[in-house]
This record gives sequence, structure tokens and C-alpha cells, in this order.
Amino acid sequence: MRLLSWFLTATLVVVFSGCSLLPQEEIYEVPVLEEPPPSRTVTYEVKVGPIRDVIKSLGRVSPVLETNLYFTKAGIIKTMETNPQTRVEKGQILAQLEIEDKMHSLRLAKISLEASRLKLKRAEELAAIEGLTNSYELQLQRLELQREEENYRYLEEQIELSTIRAPYDGIISRIYKQPGNTVKEYEVVFVIQDPSELEVTIELTNEDDFNRITIGMPVRVEVSRNNWVNAYITQIPTYSERNALGPERDRRVRVRFESPDVPIKYNDLYTAEIIVREEQEAIIIPTACLHEFMGRSYVRVLDGDTRREVDVEVGIREPTQVQILSGLEPGMLVVGR
Repeated sequence: MRLLSWFLTATLVVVFSGCSLLPQEEIYEVPVLEEPPPSRTVTYEVKVGPIRDVIKSLGRVSPVLETNLYFTKAGIIKTMETNPQTRVEKGQILAQLEIEDKMHSLRLAKISLEASRLKLKRAEELAAIEGLTNSYELQLQRLELQREEENYRYLEEQIELSTIRAPYDGIISRIYKQPGNTVKEYEVVFVIQDPSELEVTIELTNEDDFNRITIGMPVRVEVSRNNWVNAYITQIPTYSERNALGPERDRRVRVRFESPDVPIKYNDLYTAEIIVREEQEAIIIPTACLHEFMGRSYVRVLDGDTRREVDVEVGIREPTQVQILSGLEPGMLVVGR
């Protein structure tokens, strides 16, 4: 009997111990849904202020006078100046083609010319003694001298066509050829500049920008930090110049300062803005308030607690604000995105 009682007690202990080893069942509570915070409406007041349509780029200080130099006949370059930024003087020889044969012919022509002059002088002396101032022999000597003079001038011209000289005192800014290169007629070899008078050149890469600018259009140049100086466009390259190949290509817009006393240095870089359009008292809103879809431009206007869409006509655009030509009035509230 005692044995049976002990056995039942042990069995109950084992059973209840095993139940305690089972994982505790989790009790899930139903979450309480909280009300979302009310949405915040960002609004901006329609204001009146200045706005500009500008083409922004870098401007480089360059000489006003700049010239492409080339040979007027084809050939092989024999000698030339090969160091850029070299200062040169007017008339200085900068390059020559291979012209040894012409130089030899010129030396012989000079000798023949001197001989013809001596012969004519002797013939004139004899004619004066004999009283024959217009004899046949004298006329032949004069014609021979004319022939030698013409031959000498022709050879000089041919040598000059094979020579590049500096047209004025200046600096060689760019070199496109080297000795031994073959060149064609009018192919650019050098670019020379006169740094005594300076201007600012703005290089534009977008062809559409050229269609928006005109000569005389105002320009602002930042010559030092927050120091903007007024200028204007003086020259715009033609379509053919902008789309030419090689050194003939020119996409630089030339700019002059309104004041001649602006302190600038050759080859300096400045931030420049070409002012295409400008309004001092324009109706403006932030760009974030403007909606555009399938050709429609509109804004959402806050009228009390009500929002309504209003179609607008857009004028000048800046990165952060736009001009509204019609549809809004100053003081109205527009909803931002």
C-alpha cells in the first residue's frame, strides 16, 4: 500500500514538472489605433520683386586685338617660332616655308638687276656724248632694266607669301603647327594678341543661348567677391564661326565694361551673367508652387480652408522663383509642394 502511494506521488511530480517545461503561451493585445497628426499645409505669399533671366558662365580677360596668322600659299614649314606666350615685334619673321630655291633665284635676280642698271647708265652716258637721247640701244637697255626689276619684285612677293610676319607688337597666344609640317593656303599657324587693351570674353556652348542674345545686351561681371560691375556685349560670333572646324571655330561673346577704369588682368577668370530679360516689379512665387502638366500651368491657391486650382501664365524663370504674368495677385496664398 505504501509502495502504491509512493508511486502515485512520483508520477504526479513528473507530470507537473513536464508541464512547466512547455513554452509559455503569449497573450496578444489588440493595438489601439491612434489618430494621425493633421497634415501641415505649406503656403507662400505671392510677392512683388525683381527677377532676371540670365545666361551664367565664366568670362576670361582677353586682348581686344587678336589675329589669326597663316601662309597665303601651301608648302612645308622650314623655320618658325615654337614658344607660346613669346613677345614679338611688328614685322618680325615668325615662320617661313622651304624657299631655298627662291632665295637663290632672288640673289641672282639682284645681281642681274644691278648689272642692268650699270648697262643703262653707261648707255645713257654714251647717248649724251653722241647726242642720241632716244636711240634704239638705249631703249633696249631701259626695257631690259624693267624686265629685271619685274623679275626681282616677283621673287620678293613669292618669298613674302611664304613668310609670316608679326602684324603688330604682341604675344603669340596659340601655335597650331611645328617645323616640318605641311600647311595649306590660309590654314591658321599662329594666333597673336595685343595685351595693351583688354576685354572679357564669354564662351557659350549651347547654340540656343546665341539665339537669345543681341549686341548691346547688358552683362554683369563679378570682378571680386560680391563686387559686380556692369558691362555690355560688343560682338557675337556668326553661325559659321561658331560651327567651323579647328582653330577657325569661335564661340566667344565679347564684352566691354561700361567704365574703362575696372582693374582687370590678362587671362583672369570671372563669373559673368548675360541679362536676357529683367523685371524690377514682377509678381513672383516660389518654383515649388508651380504645377505643369500637359501644357497646363497652374497653382493651388488657399482661400480660407479651401484650396482651388488657378491657371497662370508664366514669364521669367529662375532656379528658385518664377514670374507670374496673369492669374495671381500680390498677397494671395499659394500652396507649396
